[in-house]
Amino acid sequence: MLYAILLMQIFIGQSGSSGKPAVKLPLAEKLFPEAELIWSEPFEGKMIDFAIAEKSGYIVIGAVKKDWKGQVYLFTRDGKLLWTKENVKDSEIKECAGIKVSVSDSCETIGIFWWGDFEREEVQVYDITGEKLYSCEHGMAGVGVEISPGGGYVKHAWFFDKTGKRIVLRDILKGLPNIRDFEFVSEKEIVVLANNILYLFSFPEGELKWRSEELEGGGKITVQGSHIILSGGLQVYRFEKDERLLWKTELDKSLSFPQIISLSRDEKYVGFYGAGKIGILVLDFETGEIKVCTPRLISQIGAVNLLCLGNKVFLSGYANRSVDKHKGYWTYILHFDENGNMIDEMWKRELVLGGFASPVIGVYGSDATGKTKTGYEEGVLGFENSTQFTINILKVRD
Repeated sequence: MLYAILLMQIFIGQSGSSGKPAVKLPLAEKLFPEAELIWSEPFEGKMIDFAIAEKSGYIVIGAVKKDWKGQVYLFTRDGKLLWTKENVKDSEIKECAGIKVSVSDSCETIGIFWWGDFEREEVQVYDITGEKLYSCEHGMAGVGVEISPGGGYVKHAWFFDKTGKRIVLRDILKGLPNIRDFEFVSEKEIVVLANNILYLFSFPEGELKWRSEELEGGGKITVQGSHIILSGGLQVYRFEKDERLLWKTELDKSLSFPQIISLSRDEKYVGFYGAGKIGILVLDFETGEIKVCTPRLISQIGAVNLLCLGNKVFLSGYANRSVDKHKGYWTYILHFDENGNMIDEMWKRELVLGGFASPVIGVYGSDATGKTKTGYEEGVLGFENSTQFTINILKVRD
């Protein structure tokens, strides 16, 4: 009897906090048939945001129900629910229209960005136990929330430490003018773009470690491990945090500014998505050579996630509601060979979630119909008008 129970657990995976047996979603079974299902969990409403802690594999999920009730859930890697936060009980936002979440690498610190109540926003910061460290209300900045790798700092409309102390970056950086963007490379290092020059500073000391030559274009900094990718205009640069500029790639004028960037998990290529004439752009990560450049996609996706796994790119997000074919949450999958030749492409309803360094990935499925009936559904739920959804957490091979 015990042997039979063990076999059942192997085949159906581990249950989540609901206690129900875990079963792979159809999309997970189709795209990742050999992946281990770690846990599965059903939820009410519509998922709005999702984050994975890069070292611990803990999962943060933000969802909104039809009664304007927002909830944020924190799960361990193996599916234990640690805590839940609700806007009505835990925030000043009483009618929640949306949520953004962020988590530090080991899940020491969790950020929640609530919005609703007709142009109100609140940023909250919690520790792993669920204790609130600080909160801040402001008008509609719409920038979400970003937690530093070690969990000590919070970036949104302003910049704070996790206790709510305001940080003026220009003062730390000795008055460096015209700061366009900055990102954490580690808890003790930040990379800054100012006056078309890239700088790496120690943090919070503000000691300059290196600066680049003046660059052409550039505007979006993406950090993936120790790799720094700068994109904007018609150039893409790859730097390492030890100051090396490894390559610069010139893009054609028809290629638009990338919305979302992700390095493949095997570090062989880097994928870009832009909402202009280009669809998916893939560069060889060693040389910067363009490997794949697709035409504009059938539906333009408001990108939520870009996962590059093997020779496949998974672009997930909210498809343009003006296109009849794809409405609501969809994933575009591009499969190409070692020479950059397209093997296949497909669209699948639902989402694939995870990134370059995430130890697990997620697959989202829901009961959404892709149709709306009321102004409420159109404005808040859109065509992803789900009343319930399920998350699978998978362990995949790189």
